[in-house]
Amino acid sequence: MFDQVALLSIPQISPWSGAHRSAFTRDTVARCEEMQRQGDPQEVALLRAGAEVLSHHTSPPGAMAPMYLPVWPVAAAETPLHVSALYVRVTDHEMSVFLPQLAAGSKQDVARLSTLRAQSDPPILSRACAQGWPQDWPHGWSEDWVETVTRASWLSFGAFAEAIAKAAEGRGRKVIRRQFAARSDLPGVGAAHCFDLPFQFGNPADWHDAPMLNGWSSQAFEALSQEMRADLAAFVLNTSQPLNRRIGTPLPTECHIL
Repeated sequence: MFDQVALLSIPQISPWSGAHRSAFTRDTVARCEEMQRQGDPQEVALLRAGAEVLSHHTSPPGAMAPMYLPVWPVAAAETPLHVSALYVRVTDHEMSVFLPQLAAGSKQDVARLSTLRAQSDPPILSRACAQGWPQDWPHGWSEDWVETVTRASWLSFGAFAEAIAKAAEGRGRKVIRRQFAARSDLPGVGAAHCFDLPFQFGNPADWHDAPMLNGWSSQAFEALSQEMRADLAAFVLNTSQPLNRRIGTPLPTECHIL
């Protein structure tokens, strides 16, 4: 049995029912077969069909869309963990790539932000509002988009990770909190979900065709990658390290979201 575990960007997603999953599979297979008859290779058709059918299954405004993979039920956040130490990490802008780009100020845009304000209260926003806008936000982001991404990221990732972390601490477990803050040069991406993975694995050659890494020099990539690998290794080896820390930014190392 594992004695230590690292949870990286674990989302809070409402699981599909068996009936919903069966209907999704049936509709996807049917659409895939139709695409294949039109000449698409099976692998391409399956991916396109899955994305198309998934787009027709709505989710609450600003929340994570239903996925194919099994999820950790919300109620399980406080389930006892049979480990002695926990490493929890999220990124600054987990939801930036999952949120549809709506026209600024449109009815749908205003409704989404209103819904998020009622459901999500990330600690970083209370600090930012007290200190004055803007803070260290990605270039070109409006205040409303910053708030939308921040609240959505807390709703679908940050709050769930913090609930798991606090439950573990309540049972006397060691908890290491990390927040990944390095930014992609792609417009609107920021420190998005999965942007930390190339740096964590330290294998840039395998990500040569990933646009999110455009603008990162080999030296800058390697420096951050070594920092992240050393940080996770310190957790595995149970050596001394800060309990709360931001990674990939020259800002103070307070962990804001968690």
